[in-house]
Amino acid sequence: MNHFKNCKILLVDDTKTNIDILIQALSDDYKLAVALDGTKAIEIARSSAIDLILLDIMMPEMDGFQVCRSLKKDPATCEIPIIFITAMDAAGKKSKGFEVGAVDYITKPFDTLEVKARVKTHLHLKRSREALKDQNRILEEKVRERTKDLADTQIEILQRLGLAAEQRDNETGQHIKRMS
Repeated sequence: MNHFKNCKILLVDDTKTNIDILIQALSDDYKLAVALDGTKAIEIARSSAIDLILLDIMMPEMDGFQVCRSLKKDPATCEIPIIFITAMDAAGKKSKGFEVGAVDYITKPFDTLEVKARVKTHLHLKRSREALKDQNRILEEKVRERTKDLADTQIEILQRLGLAAEQRDNETGQHIKRMS
């Protein structure tokens, strides 16, 4: 059972054949969007709820590195995991990809089983990061609530001590009350 059926993946490649192969490999399991150039990819990523991007590096006008940099600078798209798909296998190019924000690489010609496995892994990691972020937000809210409760309790204790002291000595009690 695919727990990521509603996830939307953006496929970005200027070669129609590569897009067709990726569509065939992923269309049964995910919702797909397609861009044939970097400008369109950025536009789609900013206007749609994209969960993951498969991005070719070597494209005319705007290459994959430029697209990745642009998406990582934008608060609306910076959390989207980007997997580069490329024919380049040079270690320098891979490290540059990681530097600009990619989470993984798949080299062409690609094996569809590898593509599916890497996509599933990175969607799972993304979902885990989101769950952790939500849990942290909930915990921070609880800490704020408990801190406020403690502060309220401290004020109430001081006021009651003032009242107790006032019962014994009106002048000292009023002083304690004012100090609290």
